[in-house]
Amino acid sequence: MPPVAAKITLKYWPRPLGCRAVLTTQARALISTNLASSLPDGFCLALAPDFIPRLCAVTWRGERALEVALSE
Repeated sequence: MPPVAAKITLKYWPRPLGCRAVLTTQARALISTNLASSLPDGFCLALAPDFIPRLCAVTWRGERALEVALSE
């Protein structure tokens, strides 16, 4: 699956952060963002085209990318 537009929503942040993400399975996604090292271990991720927010937990963290497990 190619990368799609995505939005990261943080609990105490006033607006969503834009990024790119690839849904690797129904329960996992790889996120590309310059803020990878600054993000908390849990947040909401919304993927295009519907942008429905899903809770997620970071399972791997790189310099400019994250892998997350998505909750249903």
